[in-house]
Amino acid sequence: MEFTDPGGGGCAQADAREHQVVDAGDEESLVHRMLLEVFEDGSGDEAVVFEDFFEDPNSADKVARATACSEWIWRSGSCEPHTVDFSENPGPTNHVTLTATSSSLNFLKQFFSADMLESIATETNRYAEYILKTATCSSSSKLHMWKPTSINELWSFLGLIIGMKFVPVDNLSLYWSKDALYNFPFFRSVMSGSRFFLLLKFLHITNTMNPKNKGDVLSKVMPFLNHILVNFQDSYTPRQNLALGESFIFWKATQSSNNSENKSYGIKVYELIDTYNGYCCGFHVCYTKKSSMSPGIPSSVVMNLMRPYFNKGHRLYIGTYCDSPTLYQDLEENGVLACGPVEAKLSGLGLISKIKFTKDGDFRVAHYNKINHVKVLVQGKEMNFLTTIHARSYVRSNLGSTSSLNSSSFPKNVVEDYNKYMNILDQYDLTTEDNTFKNGRYKHWKKVFCQFFTLALTNAYLLYCDLVMAKGEQPLSKRTFHENLVKEMCTLCLPSQNRKRGSVPEVDDLSRLTERHFLSKVPVNEEYQPQEKKRKYKPKPCAVCHGLACTKDNATKPYRRREVIFECRECGVGLCPIPCFKLYHTERNYKGAFLQLAQDNAADEEHDADHQN
Repeated sequence: MEFTDPGGGGCAQADAREHQVVDAGDEESLVHRMLLEVFEDGSGDEAVVFEDFFEDPNSADKVARATACSEWIWRSGSCEPHTVDFSENPGPTNHVTLTATSSSLNFLKQFFSADMLESIATETNRYAEYILKTATCSSSSKLHMWKPTSINELWSFLGLIIGMKFVPVDNLSLYWSKDALYNFPFFRSVMSGSRFFLLLKFLHITNTMNPKNKGDVLSKVMPFLNHILVNFQDSYTPRQNLALGESFIFWKATQSSNNSENKSYGIKVYELIDTYNGYCCGFHVCYTKKSSMSPGIPSSVVMNLMRPYFNKGHRLYIGTYCDSPTLYQDLEENGVLACGPVEAKLSGLGLISKIKFTKDGDFRVAHYNKINHVKVLVQGKEMNFLTTIHARSYVRSNLGSTSSLNSSSFPKNVVEDYNKYMNILDQYDLTTEDNTFKNGRYKHWKKVFCQFFTLALTNAYLLYCDLVMAKGEQPLSKRTFHENLVKEMCTLCLPSQNRKRGSVPEVDDLSRLTERHFLSKVPVNEEYQPQEKKRKYKPKPCAVCHGLACTKDNATKPYRRREVIFECRECGVGLCPIPCFKLYHTERNYKGAFLQLAQDNAADEEHDADHQN
């Protein structure tokens, strides 16, 4: 696309005009003359003022900013940006004691510590105890199955939540379904479905009985958010270019016959991202109503997020409309250069924002102090940008060489650089609802918890990649890293904690019918000492015939305890070599097949006895 300036006058005239000095006594006449030139001659290369501004009665700060910038006088052409050298040493900080060979779980613990999880376990047990004492439930309610949880069990619980992202289904109960279409033996091997849903129901982060938490929508999850935010900032120093975007996490919607009255509730999230690798350096959350959301990001939020990076040479690309041009001036005064789009109706912009273009690539440029305003027509859409990074004399480095770009390349640089650095925000759109809490019946704060827990997983992987690539090695893929993390987390809670000895699995694993399995002896257990004599192996109950019997009159009665020293290690069950091993791996209803076989054998024995008589 070729970018052209339809205003005429050439670059030399624009450069000469941009250094004009306005005398205070002639300011009023000068403004009047420029307004006439713009609307009578169609020229947009003149200094102009924007007299109208939008007042928001709900924001005194916004009104004050609009009033301040409404008096700005924009001059044609561009100005030289303020140069701030980047003085940081990007990458993991001294707070990180991990190495490239550390486990995936240790990288996650860098942001989500065991102390935080211990606090969650304490509050979860407290909340469960409170509910069981105060709630009225039937004697058959599964709530009575509750037992106090522990840190290790919560790690496994969170590991299952991560694992659900690899095999998404419409309903969480399908992960423990008996239907052959949904065969997920891994989830069943970690904990039962009943236990998982009890943990999900009673999961709590703060003490809800504390009066300070009453009425605050985010109070139930705020300790967790503050915890990971501090760890995000302490563990990593971002590179020079940063991107700021916004997302909206929905949790409630009200419908009405009038579509204009529909309201969506949730939290608005502003994320500060390192454009080099996508590391989240900070975030800001606030409860909001979509129908009342302003179309821009508050300047106070931007300043608070960038405060740790003042006067360090960072460049900020803002991914949404800001609420005032004064934001760019405030950032520039604190050593942060910025670039981002603005609405044409925003208070304080020059009149070039009102000029209409007809040819794709047309542009106009004006400046106030160190802020450049660029309006350009891109693919039929008029875009207004404010930037303190770019200028007509903007120099871009490429493999150690520099080259000055001509005036028509100036808006092209703004558009291309903005698109280049903002693409990283696509993977951080928290608006996409997490599969774990897709069903709307779950508490809103649990959806928020799950989304930001996922954000901690992403940062853990990026921290791992940074350490591995620093050694010149190739890191694991993100999927492999998270798969290893799930396995580490889920092994912390042994299945024996949730299942009685000798009981059969809660659901049937049909992979036993298709995979290759082999008979082997159970592992040696020298500590096992029966009452009468020592045995080298600890027997297991046979998964097929233990507790079953069949007589010729079809009456069933318990056999003696059928314990064997043989097992199928792939399935993790004890089996008699004959016939149970074959039945278990060939028959879906192996117990029914065993009963039928026992009946047939009993009938054959009776027939042989009658024949001999």
